[in-house]
Amino acid sequence: MTNWTFDDTIPATNDNPSDDQPGMLDNNISTLGIIAINHVGFNFNNGGQHTAIQFNIDADYTPSGTVSPPALFITFGVPVPQLRFYSGTPGESANQYTSATNWSTFLFNGMIMKGGTITTTGLVTVYTFSALTLNDYPNNNYSIVLTPLVVINGLSFAVTAISTSGFTVTTNAVTPYSLYFMAIGN
Repeated sequence: MTNWTFDDTIPATNDNPSDDQPGMLDNNISTLGIIAINHVGFNFNNGGQHTAIQFNIDADYTPSGTVSPPALFITFGVPVPQLRFYSGTPGESANQYTSATNWSTFLFNGMIMKGGTITTTGLVTVYTFSALTLNDYPNNNYSIVLTPLVVINGLSFAVTAISTSGFTVTTNAVTPYSLYFMAIGN
């Protein structure tokens, strides 16, 4: 990997431009080199656009606090590096992606997957993402998939209402039971 150098003292305030010309040329070469990495360079109609995004595996960056605009980052401390999205909102904290019981992650093409565990409280239970410490879907909630944690003979359940802010589960059991849920939307 190239080590691009840049001398921010050039041009110096009282110098003759001819004195600084070699340093300005070096700075310009470094600027062009950095821009050309993963970008379409100068003098093209689509100049400045990304051609790829490379992450520095030597710099473990995990954002914190409010990040605007949202940040894409890679976690390298896992067996397979993972691309993550972080905006700094409580429901999208960096910990939510790795250690929360209920979690959310951004997928390619703008899709958002959420998952976790829920416990029914009767024949009809309404779940809101905010109560599950998750953010609402901004646009659509396409599907909820439920799986029981323990198989109980005669138990039936169904999702009867899906919205951007949550879902409703109906069941034939009055006693509480636990389910895994998986949601996908955008």
